[in-house]
Amino acid sequence: MQDAATRNDEDASAAGGDGDAVYALTPTFVHAVIDALDIGDGFAVTDLVEPLHAADMADLLGLLRGRQRYQLLDILGSRLNPQVLPELDESLR
Repeated sequence: MQDAATRNDEDASAAGGDGDAVYALTPTFVHAVIDALDIGDGFAVTDLVEPLHAADMADLLGLLRGRQRYQLLDILGSRLNPQVLPELDESLR
């Protein structure tokens, strides 16, 4: 079984990134975040989402269900990039 960091690196490579930043959300990446949220692995969630660009984080928040969205925001707390907020769909602001 792959760990979250390995999946994140693979998704970054698939998205054309260098592993330091992920500029596209793949289904595998989104499922990895959801899986980490479902088992309550805050460290894995943080490792997965911290490299995301603000627009991609906003897209991810839009893809998550309400409970998952609240979990993610709770895990990130003050580490959430404020640039995510203007990128959010109006219905989520």
